[in-house]
Amino acid sequence: MADRLFATEALGVKWSEFKAEGFQSPAPGIIYKSGESECGLPLGGIGTGCMDLDTDGTFGRCSIFNSFAPPRVLNAPFLGLTLGNQVYCLSTRPLRGTKPAMQIHYWGHFPIADLEYEVDASISVGVRTWCPFAPGDANISNTPAICFEVRVRNLAHQAVNGSIVMSFPGPNSEESGATSSTHKAVGHRIKGICVRGGGTDYTLAVVGEDEPRLGGVLAKEGDWIRLPAGLPISDGADPGSSIAVDFAIAPAQEKKISLVLAWYAPRWVGSPAHHYWHAYHKRFHDSSEVAEFLAQNKDDVLTRILRWQAAIYNLSDLPVWLRDQLVNTLHTITEGSLWASDSIPKEDWYGPTGLFGMIESPRTTPHICNPSDWYGGLPIVFFFPELAATLLRSYLHFQLPNGEIPLGIGEGADLAHPVYHLIHTLNSCVHIHLIDRLWQRDGRVEVLREFYPSARSALAYMKGFDRVTDAGILNAARQDGSPDRTAPPQSDGIFTGEALCVTATMAYFGQTKAAVHIAENLFNAIVLRDRREWDMPNILDAAGIAIHGTDFYQTMMLWALPLALRAQSLQEACCQGELIDQVIRAASAKAHSNV
Repeated sequence: MADRLFATEALGVKWSEFKAEGFQSPAPGIIYKSGESECGLPLGGIGTGCMDLDTDGTFGRCSIFNSFAPPRVLNAPFLGLTLGNQVYCLSTRPLRGTKPAMQIHYWGHFPIADLEYEVDASISVGVRTWCPFAPGDANISNTPAICFEVRVRNLAHQAVNGSIVMSFPGPNSEESGATSSTHKAVGHRIKGICVRGGGTDYTLAVVGEDEPRLGGVLAKEGDWIRLPAGLPISDGADPGSSIAVDFAIAPAQEKKISLVLAWYAPRWVGSPAHHYWHAYHKRFHDSSEVAEFLAQNKDDVLTRILRWQAAIYNLSDLPVWLRDQLVNTLHTITEGSLWASDSIPKEDWYGPTGLFGMIESPRTTPHICNPSDWYGGLPIVFFFPELAATLLRSYLHFQLPNGEIPLGIGEGADLAHPVYHLIHTLNSCVHIHLIDRLWQRDGRVEVLREFYPSARSALAYMKGFDRVTDAGILNAARQDGSPDRTAPPQSDGIFTGEALCVTATMAYFGQTKAAVHIAENLFNAIVLRDRREWDMPNILDAAGIAIHGTDFYQTMMLWALPLALRAQSLQEACCQGELIDQVIRAASAKAHSNV
């Protein structure tokens, strides 16, 4: 009998190390049970949109069809199992007429979510879900698809027969711009269904030799109850669909079923004046082409993911929680990233790479924000410097003749319309530092040729102000050190990004033990206490309770801490054999070492 994806012993919500498939050494992380996390890991890549796989076995928030700010909430079970006439809905949410999962053990390590289901039957089910994300490879990371690798294990002394069923609701009419859809069978390396409607399409398919059955979405309780008789028939109006794979498994054997969900929503509306083409529009013509690509390359891409994760997990000089969070904080890239290959109408200032930006918070403050790029943009500079350069070109494009850099750009999913005259003394400093980061990372003189004039102009603007401010770990404090509570939450809160800046600074000045302790306390509060590992807040109160913000990417400033603990500059950390280089080499298609 094959092993489970990871050890599921009752560990509680705490950081630990455990045996996991694909890793030679124990992997760090947290194993949740159903409902023990605010939401689940978002599955998606750079600029593709994403979909949460929640710990109760349902699809949660979803932005893959351009519902960016805020994302659409699906709140839908998606995976089922039939054994004879018994239907199991593989979620812990009760669904009349079916048996729910008795428990789900959940380990998220972006971009992978591993689930082990306990069901009231003589079988066990494990699912490894993942999306392409490889540091150093922006194109692979811009693939709009998710792979679901289902393992059904027969624990009985006799053969079992049944089926695995997956259902997907598809886009709503606002997302697709259509009130009807067409359903067409597809097949080559994949066999499944492609659903088209308006300006979107998606493909749900099985990879390999299995012959699937195709049907309509499992939208109602009755659809699930009647699964032993067959899948619902699609009426053409509903954009949802389902796929079933039958199996017969001998005693003590395992059946593996690989399913792919690919989507294609190439054009999004930033504003009435600005529409955009997704960057993946350059590489793919529709979702079935995306699905074929992932089917052909899935083993290689998954190996690359496991390798780069292992490169971080094997940093034995770093504590368990830090190794886990260096991987998992990267999930905020898929929640907030927008990457357009072109604008409509076309403009020529952004260059061949296109336009890239990070939404500060899709549900709280849905705009691109200069200071947040400074806090949360380190991994973008480390692993995707070409995208960091495109972001700088946006700020350069919108810089005023007097040198002022905008605080932010756009609102919602718009990559235009700058915002000026807010915290403008800070914005210039941040802009200069972002240019310096890219210069340290890239090292080419062309970076200075392109951006140095903008830095000089921003500096001249900043020097026109004579006000000076003080800063500390708390946003504001009285002379005796007590919190200033005159303007909460700004005055008495703890900003996640700023707190991590302080810890890295302390480490650079030799206070490493205290720095790690403060950073650990911050993540203990967010992840262990508030259970928001994949819903990062912006502000905590003094007790560590999240009081403002959802899905903020500022916590990626955590990537400064390992550099500070090694007393390395950004440039040094990117040198051959150092941390950033190790991760990129491990994720490279040319790497051949085992994980």
